[in-house]
Amino acid sequence: ERNGVYSDRISFAVGNGPDTYTVFVAPECLGCKQMIRQLLDADTLDERTYQFVLLSTTQQGEHNNRLVWCSEDRAAALEEIYLKGITPKSLRKVGSECDQFGLFLARQAAQVFGIARLPMVASSDGEAAAGYEAAMKHLGFEGEVQ
Repeated sequence: ERNGVYSDRISFAVGNGPDTYTVFVAPECLGCKQMIRQLLDADTLDERTYQFVLLSTTQQGEHNNRLVWCSEDRAAALEEIYLKGITPKSLRKVGSECDQFGLFLARQAAQVFGIARLPMVASSDGEAAAGYEAAMKHLGFEGEVQ
């Protein structure tokens, strides 16, 4: 929680480790896609939890984020939409309920915190880094940046 914004309301978790990082991404951001690819392939998912916050600057990006948000398996949907460009296999059936308020709150949080450069990573101690190389370095991947 920071300034009344609870990360679990605006994000979803990938990984199950004790170290938590909030990762702000958008589907139209090439650096975000590179980061997601590395984080999902990393051996750190047992050591870390990545809280993904979905942002967008385009209507297509908002649509893609809704597909991820409304999927049963958001981590798989993130990979399918952001990296493969396909409709998620775990998408809920048409007409089923999907509370998208978290996506709205994420956009509001990005404005409140002045998030202008993606990808952005924030650690639980409040330290943050924006831009692909800086964010990967913040996560300790500097020797593995692609």
